Amino acid sequence: MENERKLIHTRNISCRGYRLSDNLYEIEGVLTDTKPFQTSSFDRNKIEPNEPIHEMLIRIKIDINFVIVDAESISKKTPYLNCSDVNKDFKKLIGLQIKTGFTQNVKNLIGGKVGCTHLVEMMRSIATTAFQALYPDRDKLNLNSNESNRPKLLNSCYSWSESSRMIQEKFPNFYRRNV
Repeated sequence: MENERKLIHTRNISCRGYRLSDNLYEIEGVLTDTKPFQTSSFDRNKIEPNEPIHEMLIRIKIDINFVIVDAESISKKTPYLNCSDVNKDFKKLIGLQIKTGFTQNVKNLIGGKVGCTHLVEMMRSIATTAFQALYPDRDKLNLNSNESNRPKLLNSCYSWSESSRMIQEKFPNFYRRNV
C-alpha cells in the first residue's frame, strides 16, 4: 500500500566551477531552503510559500593545487538577522588546502558556535566540485599522479579500488586481485 506524500521542505544545493583568466579557479555554491506553505522565524514574522528561508552563497578562489586564495560568503536570506554576521569569518579559509581532513579543518575554523551549520555543510559540496572542476586541467599537467605514477585517487572509492576493472586496464601496475 502506497502512502500519500506531501512536500514539506526543499533544500537545493548547486555548485559550479569556473576557470579564471588569471590561472585561478572559482568554485561557487548556492544553498536554498524553501517550504511550500507560509511559515515564520524569530526575526521574520512571515515567510511566504516557496520564499527562501535560507538563500546563501559561497564563492572560493583556488589555485591548481586546491589552495584557497580567496573566500566569501553571502547570506541573502536567513531566518535570523544575525546569521550574516558569520560571513566575515570566511576569510579564515584563505591558505587552507582542499585535501584529506579539509571538512574537519573548515569546522575548526568557521563551525560550531562561531559559524553557520548550513555554510559549513555546503563546503563539502564545494570541495568535491573543486575536484571535479580541476581534474581535467590537473590531468594535462600530470598532477593527478605522484612521482611513481600512482594515481592519487587509488583506493578512494569503488571504481578507483586497486581491484577494479578500470585500474586493471588503465593502471595495470597498480592492479591487485581481490583476495
